[in-house]
Amino acid sequence: MLKSKWKHVKTREVYDLVGFCRREHDIAPCVIYRSELHPEEMFCRPVTEFFDGRFQLIPIPRATSGAW
Repeated sequence: MLKSKWKHVKTREVYDLVGFCRREHDIAPCVIYRSELHPEEMFCRPVTEFFDGRFQLIPIPRATSGAW
């Protein structure tokens, strides 16, 4: 799931999933993600919020070599 792109359903902005972390005050698992338009901006959101339908995974096309 790392190195994946996600689109925010409301804003339609695209983000790169950077990694996972823990929120310091309650040790809740969180997602770290970066804006594709503004890569200097990184965000942290609880895993439960990130994967509750607010973001949609953008499928990455597979490279085809033509060989079977």
